[in-house]
This record gives sequence, C-alpha cells and structure tokens, in this order.
Amino acid sequence: MKITYAALLVTLLTGCASLGGGSYSQTLSFPLKNGSMVTFNKSGCMTKDVKFINTSNSSARVSGTVIVSNINGNQTIDEYLFSCSTAMAGGSSACSMVRVIGNGGPNQYGGLGCPDMKFSATRLNLS
Repeated sequence: MKITYAALLVTLLTGCASLGGGSYSQTLSFPLKNGSMVTFNKSGCMTKDVKFINTSNSSARVSGTVIVSNINGNQTIDEYLFSCSTAMAGGSSACSMVRVIGNGGPNQYGGLGCPDMKFSATRLNLS
C-alpha cells in the first residue's frame, strides 16, 4: 500500500514539474523611457503577476510585445502581448499577458523550470 501511495505522489509531482510550475520564482522587469517599468514573475515556464509601475507625474498606461527565446540560441520560440490598465501618477496597475505565438516548454528552454528563457520587450506603447 505504501508503494502505491509513493508511486502516486511521484506521478503527481512529475506532472506538476512538467507543466513548468514549481517554487522557483524570478522577478523580471522592463524599464520604460519615462523611468516607469513593467514587472512580472517567471515561475518555472510560466509568467504571472504582470504589473505596471508608473513613476511619472501623470497618469499613463502601457502595452507591448514580449519575445521569448532560448538564451543559448537567438531564435524566437514564444511571443506574448501585454496590456496594462491606466495607472495614476506614482501608482501601479495590473496587466494581462497572453501568449499569442508558440508553445515553448521545458524541452525548448533547458529542462524543468525553463532556466534558459530569455525575455525581451518590443513595440512598447506608453500613453
């Protein structure tokens, strides 16, 4: 009976790890021309908690494209679009980030946890 429970536990943990989850989280940011920034957390192979931090003296919003490639090869694997709500001067707002191209995972990004993901922002629209 113990062996069955152990096998079930290993199967469940393997499934979670292959989806790119896990406890390792890294905060990344993209600076904007007015000193503001867009930040997000990379947890395994997933992005979450995208936020716009507005350090300017007026309300602003931002949108753009995030390109994800393998750090060892400069080929685009995934592309995300993001859009953030208007943030008051000195405030912050939530953003949404959606993958529109690609289906990269552990096999494309160096194994479990996707350690070889490289993010770069393009077409940033600050208004």
